[in-house]
Amino acid sequence: TKRKKITVINDDIKDIKEPCLVLCTHPSKPDFIYTALSIWPKKPNMVANYYYFYYPMLRKLFVKMGVIPKKLFTTDSPTIKDMFSVARAGNDIMMMPEGRLSICGTNLPMPCGLEKLVKKLGMPVITIRPHGAYLTGAKWMKSKRHGRIEIEARLTLTKDEVASQDTEY
Repeated sequence: TKRKKITVINDDIKDIKEPCLVLCTHPSKPDFIYTALSIWPKKPNMVANYYYFYYPMLRKLFVKMGVIPKKLFTTDSPTIKDMFSVARAGNDIMMMPEGRLSICGTNLPMPCGLEKLVKKLGMPVITIRPHGAYLTGAKWMKSKRHGRIEIEARLTLTKDEVASQDTEY
């Protein structure tokens, strides 16, 4: 079997009880699993590619889990409305704003308007970075590899810092 040693560093976020916006980098395929491990017992509503909703089994699972569908590389207002509904209901939201898997192990550029979305949601922001994940499960690999993954989860912005941010350029 292929073994991975996973270490979670989440001392900053253990005591956060209020709903949060969880932003994660996306270097490897199982990043959703790494994110869930790092923020357990929080159960966020994930934002995922609408493409996966075309698979009947995944669609049933995603609907049950409260996954928010998003069309990639377009302005998708129903996704934004769903995110606001989830935030108003007092639930966490998890998204990988890069929009796709990294092809070289580095972070991709963040989409324009992300800072405005963060400010409008008005939720504390937790960032998750799985270090070493790209080397064990990159997009181009046909099989998984052994390795050590260190998942860094930290509170990046508190609710007060989000409210005081200036989103104008």
